[in-house]
Amino acid sequence: MEDLVETKVFDVAIVSTEAGNAPVVFLIDKEDRVLPIFIDEQQAFSIKVGLEGNLQVPMTHDLLMDIFNELNVKVLGAKIYDLIENRYCAKISLDFKGEVKDFECRSSDAIALAVRAQSPIFASNKIMNEMSIMKKDLLEGKSE
Repeated sequence: MEDLVETKVFDVAIVSTEAGNAPVVFLIDKEDRVLPIFIDEQQAFSIKVGLEGNLQVPMTHDLLMDIFNELNVKVLGAKIYDLIENRYCAKISLDFKGEVKDFECRSSDAIALAVRAQSPIFASNKIMNEMSIMKKDLLEGKSE
């Protein structure tokens, strides 16, 4: 797998696009590069819940974390490794009894699980170089 950089969730927001309003999760790295990933509303809500705390009724990602915890499966992190046909390809890395396995999934699922497990979120350096926006530029656009 190519060179990965560690990121974290900078924000989950609704942005205005030519096609209408769309939920986006923004990942940020140490160089202040921000990677916007368009997701659906349910995934945006799930990531927000994972960051801010649990609801009274667990969501699907909470259920998965409960199962992982019961089975002693550790979420090692999320990897966003490619962009194909406007879709970010991602994997979630799990450790079960010392055996590490990567599972292909939606980038939003990988992020939702990683934030709940407080595990790192990685993105390929190539994606960050090609698809990110500098934080200062993003914030300048926000104030206009």
